[in-house]
Amino acid sequence: MKTIRRQEGMSMIGLLLLIFIGGFFVLLALRLIPAYLEYFSVASSLDSMKTQGGLADKSPSDLRDLLDRRFEVNNVEHITAREVTIRPVNGGKQLEAKYQVEVPILGNVDAVVKFDKQVTLR
Repeated sequence: MKTIRRQEGMSMIGLLLLIFIGGFFVLLALRLIPAYLEYFSVASSLDSMKTQGGLADKSPSDLRDLLDRRFEVNNVEHITAREVTIRPVNGGKQLEAKYQVEVPILGNVDAVVKFDKQVTLR
């Protein structure tokens, strides 16, 4: 009597399914990475204002002008300096950049990514 050897490996359908799922995640990463890179530019612009010092006494319009220049240099497109909330806090000002980016994934499927960065100027 012959013994049946157990098959090992992946079937063609299993391999195609694995490639499809891997391709979807690669596509998702390629679409979402630019939004996160832009957020890092927004965060670094706000952090650089915090480290610059002496800006807590400036008016909101002066702060927006400075922030607008930084956004322009960093090629920030999804938020403007006018959309950054500036509030007075104890002995300084708080800047809050809260926005969302809608990224088209495939056809009529979109991903919405929300960002929120706060910095206090003293």
